[in-house]
Amino acid sequence: LALLASACGNVGFLNEPTIDYRQHGNNSVGAKNVRSFRYLWDRLRSRSMRQAMRNCARQARVFLDCYGEVLPPSAVCLCEALASTERKNLFARNQVYWKYKLYKKGFPRLMAQCLGL
Repeated sequence: LALLASACGNVGFLNEPTIDYRQHGNNSVGAKNVRSFRYLWDRLRSRSMRQAMRNCARQARVFLDCYGEVLPPSAVCLCEALASTERKNLFARNQVYWKYKLYKKGFPRLMAQCLGL
């Protein structure tokens, strides 16, 4: 929903909790020390960051297929560029990422993106 809202309009910030959330050590999502060397090393070894970028490219293609007719031209162009990265080599992927400012947040993730890990 946020993807569609951002492509066709605006995403706003609501400065109040609307759901309860409880985090504990056995969560399958969250509760991880993302700054630890071990976590980063495991992520780099598993090449899960590269898979995440492939998934992002596929999501862009599906999003464009579903909503392309209602998207503004700039969003169509962005989705087409991002979807094309799945078939590109590392250098060409990085050109798309930099041209459209599709940077990952955080230094380790950005480096993994740039290095194609």
